[in-house]
Amino acid sequence: MPKNNNAIPQDALQIQREPVQHNNMQMQQNKHLTYQTTAIDRHLGTLSSYNYLPEDQKEELRDFQNKYVSLTNLERNQTLIKQVYAGVPTSVAYTYAEASYKPLEVPAKETYKQKKERKRQEKLAKEQNPGADHYSYGIVHSLQRMKDNLNNSIEAIPEDVKEQIINNQVDTRVIRCYCNGFKVKENGEPASWSDKNVKDVDMEFCQAYASKDIEKRREFLDDIMSQLLSKELSMDMFSYNYLKDHAGEVRLMCTRFTYFKNIYEDPVNKPYFDEKSPRIKELIKVRILDQIEPLNHALVSLIGSKAVNMNEADYIRSDGYSIYCNALNQSIENLSNSLKIRDEKTTKIFDLDGELEEGVVKSELPAYVKLENCKQLMNSNPAQYKKHMGIIDKIYKDLLVSADTCAHLSFTSNKSFNFKKQPSDEIGTERMLAFSTASKIMDKCKFNLKIHQHYVDTNINVIEHLLTKTKLTPEGKVLLNNLQKEQL
Repeated sequence: MPKNNNAIPQDALQIQREPVQHNNMQMQQNKHLTYQTTAIDRHLGTLSSYNYLPEDQKEELRDFQNKYVSLTNLERNQTLIKQVYAGVPTSVAYTYAEASYKPLEVPAKETYKQKKERKRQEKLAKEQNPGADHYSYGIVHSLQRMKDNLNNSIEAIPEDVKEQIINNQVDTRVIRCYCNGFKVKENGEPASWSDKNVKDVDMEFCQAYASKDIEKRREFLDDIMSQLLSKELSMDMFSYNYLKDHAGEVRLMCTRFTYFKNIYEDPVNKPYFDEKSPRIKELIKVRILDQIEPLNHALVSLIGSKAVNMNEADYIRSDGYSIYCNALNQSIENLSNSLKIRDEKTTKIFDLDGELEEGVVKSELPAYVKLENCKQLMNSNPAQYKKHMGIIDKIYKDLLVSADTCAHLSFTSNKSFNFKKQPSDEIGTERMLAFSTASKIMDKCKFNLKIHQHYVDTNINVIEHLLTKTKLTPEGKVLLNNLQKEQL
């Protein structure tokens, strides 16, 4: 093990052997124990440089800790993760815990029938391109279904409305992507009652947007803006398993983000957006406009890497799809970073980032109380502390960051809760989004706090075991085993 430059002097951890009178023995032992305690505290102080860092550096370390705790424990400790993730939807787990992104996810165990169907789809796909597989097959069919449904909406537009679209030079791409699309029977009529309703809504939208009358468009602009501003984006939407069945829906979502910019810059719509508050305008930039490029790059790369032409909803019948494979990792990383920034900036816009509330003392929070108890345990067991100093010091430094991360998450959650209770003059989209944002931030913080509390408890369990032979939990055994390997 490498030499520890901050190690406590050997004599500070040993009972000094000085000739003393028998009646002064207890006093002498107390004196030595006080000296030992002070030495350990001084040493722990040298490990506490985190407490004196500027706030921006602390924030970077907290971000790193969030990823480290989520990802490292995912690898080290499946038992712990199963406890925390129990009953949590996949989308929530990806978004809240910042879990590692894997485009090619391992599917659940297949039945014989499912395996047979997968092989059939893979064979058909490879006939079109050797690089295609069953994911490609599913993606093509999903894209084609959505394309057909949207074509049905466009074909159903009355002739007078089509003429109005041409005469008023209305952007037909906006018309198409903000239709919902519906299925039809062989005779061209909507396939079901719900399809009939979708058709009616699409025709109302086309007629209103073709008019270039802002008052007729207003209701639909409200719906469009509300839909995109409140849209919760998560990385599990951009996995092969999800795209296999929902590529059409994801493609339509990304297209709507793209052509919202055309809506936003349309002179006819200018009065509508001019009347919006500065906060809504900032949210439009952060939550919609800034996401257009990373969303589209990631989706094109993912679908292209499966030898599928997204625009044509068909296979790429050459080896040219390799350019998408080369761009895949970078585009996915860019999207992941962009979505994280989207959440962070939204939090700041609503002033929901965690700050120390007046009257709250950090040292009274659970994680800090546990940390202080650990320090007392080290002082009470100096010999064992000296024996396992390398591992315990490593855990202690990590716990300092974890305790601060827990505090930050707790403050943010409380602030979000209080925000939801505040009366407000805001109405409509802005208030709805504010309330929704506060709720999501609060849920996210509670979820991450639960993970960090498990992490803190597991680390403290290892310290207690090394100092007092406390029984290790299953999670503690895994953690200690890994720490011991790192010491070799």
